[in-house]
Formats: sequence, C-alpha cells, structure tokens
Amino acid sequence: MKITFNTLFVSLFLLISACSPLPDEVLLEVMNELKTNFAPDSRVAIWDIQYEQKGRKLIFSGESNLPEAVSELKRKLSQYDKKVCYEIQSLPAASFGDTVYGIVNASIANFRGEPRHSAELITQAILGHPLRLYKTNQSGYWYYLQSSDNYLGWLESGAFVRLSKNDFEHWQKSEKVIYLQDAGSVYSKPNQRSSLVSDLVAGALLKYEGENGSYYKVRYPDGRSGYIPKHNSALFSKWLAGAEASEESIIKTSYRYMGIPYLWGGTSSKAMDCSGFTKTIYFLNGILLPRDASQQVHKGQKITEDVNRLDLLRPGDLLFFGRKATADKAERVTHVGIYIGNGEMIHETGPVCIESLQPGAENFTQYRYNTFIRAKRIIGQAVTQLSESPWYNQQNK
Repeated sequence: MKITFNTLFVSLFLLISACSPLPDEVLLEVMNELKTNFAPDSRVAIWDIQYEQKGRKLIFSGESNLPEAVSELKRKLSQYDKKVCYEIQSLPAASFGDTVYGIVNASIANFRGEPRHSAELITQAILGHPLRLYKTNQSGYWYYLQSSDNYLGWLESGAFVRLSKNDFEHWQKSEKVIYLQDAGSVYSKPNQRSSLVSDLVAGALLKYEGENGSYYKVRYPDGRSGYIPKHNSALFSKWLAGAEASEESIIKTSYRYMGIPYLWGGTSSKAMDCSGFTKTIYFLNGILLPRDASQQVHKGQKITEDVNRLDLLRPGDLLFFGRKATADKAERVTHVGIYIGNGEMIHETGPVCIESLQPGAENFTQYRYNTFIRAKRIIGQAVTQLSESPWYNQQNK
C-alpha cells in the first residue's frame, strides 16, 4: 500500500482536530444562538444547559423542557468531528410518567422563586386553574411547574392536585363554574348559614355538579364538594362564549379594585402587583395576558412613545414605564397601568389608585411622567383570547 505525504498530513490533521477541544467562542456562539431562538425568557422556558470538555470528549449536562432546542444543539454539533456526550435531562421528569398535570386546589397558590416558603413570591395561580409539572426538589414536597400563562416557579405539593393525562383531560372538558365576585366562599350546604368549605377569589374555577335552588353545586379537584350562590358566579362555558373585552368593561372591572393593597408577585383580587392587576382585569374580560409588565409590553399595538400624546389613547390601553433604552443600556420595563381617559390611569402602586400624567392636574405623578416608555392597545388586537386557549377552552373537544 502506497501512502503519500499528503495522505499522512491529512490523517494527522484530522487526528489532531479530533483530539483538540472546540474553541469556547464556537460553543458559546452555539449556546447563545439556541437561547435566543428557543429560550429568550427564562421565566417561561427551561434551558439550563452547561458544557465541559475532557480531552476528546465534549459533555453537555443540565435540563430542559425544549426537546426541539436539544435536537438543534445535536444537529449543530454533528458537523464537528468530536465525541459528544449528552447528559441532558428532559423535562417533565421521566419518573412522573403521564402524571405531569395539576389543578390548583387552594383559593390562591403561591409560586416561589426557590423551593422554600421564605423564598420570593413570584406569581400566583387561582383555584381550579391548570398546571404543567416538570420536577420536584429532593424532598418531593416542592414542584417546579408552569401556570397557564407559562410562568415557571416552585409550588408546594399541598396547593394542587396531581393528575394523569386522562384525568386532567376529563377535568378540562367538564363543565365548570367560574366565580366572578372579588371574594367569597363555598358553602357546605345550599345556604349561607352553613359551614364554609373554603374561600374564593375572582376567576376561581370548580367543576359543575348540578343546581339546588339559587346555588350551583361544585366539586374541587381533590373531590370535596360544596355550593356557590348563582348570583356570584356563572357556568364557565357560557361566560367564556360571551366574554369580550371592551373599553367600558375593562374600566368597570378595574374600578372594582380601587384601594386593593400591593403585593409583589400577587395576581389575585386579595392583593396584587402592577402587572398582576392588569393581568387580572383582562382575564376577567376574556383575555390571557403574560405575567409580567416586561412581557405584556410585547403584546398588542403600539400607540405612542410620547407621554405628551395621550390624546391618541383609548380607555383600556396599557401604559408602560421604566428605563428607556440608551446607547449602552437596554430598555427595562418595570411598571404598567391602564389608561382610563382624560390623561389619567388606574394602576396598582400600593394601593390601586388613579393618577394623572398631565402636568398641572391635582393627582399628577411626576415620577410616572418622567419614566413613561410607551402605550399599547390590547382591545381588538391579536392577543390570546381565553376562548382560544387550549388551557381553558377544552370543553366538548
């Protein structure tokens, strides 16, 4: 067999190339591209991936709920002559089987930033609303999961009921009752003098079991049953079919929460933060907004970025505040309110109140005037309607 110098050179080059680690800049470019394309917002997507190079072997480890992103990672690295080991855990955890769903079983479920009660409250979910489960902490008491607005966080196991796919679909397709008052109770018998089963907040969903006079009989995810006054609630399917946000309905609903205290991470009618307020108001009018102000700002139609052009706005438009982009700093949205007309907005600033963006007005707020970023219109725009959401409109499907 005749071996030329060129053959030896090419073989030696390939051997050295295979044994040499990939430059970090190449790997970082791949990782950054995947994060940008698949998981730009860690609040709604899990992409916790690291890599380590050991000689010829390149090891990727971590966890993700984005199988398409993992596949793209493998495709991109296949062009290099490297031995790659993938130790990436796909979420939901395999040990869950098909029990990867849950339904909130408390009037309000508190999502934490870490699996402990003293950790930051980052959001809330309401009784009867759906959840997607991904993993537990070491003790199995805390679950890392996702709410219907895709927000991720840790929730204690006692706040929800874990369900198989079949049981979850049964719950989703069953008729439900939505509670529409700001606060109330489920009663053990069809009269308000009976003992309480639990408290309720606006937007709570319970399974419809029948009627008894002026009460709906309802069932909780864990099997408890009780009664809700009809005048405080509605059959969810009928309510959903008729829910339509209008300027009048948004303003009317927002006024119901005047004076409600501020709670960082709150999204219920008991207490809320600024984006929890706007999210709740729009939910009660049939629209599912993202959780945070910095997410809501990407929805709807931009109307103006000039705080002196409030004449362009309509009641119900969202007003966003924060730090405008500069040459060396990105825009940072930190607050949101609802425009009500005449240069005024209603917003949760501790407590919910009405303030003006017009200089000279008695309730003028210089701080919000100075930090105004833009106004967006939600009503009549291409935003997620509850009636179109697979999380909520599953009945009869």
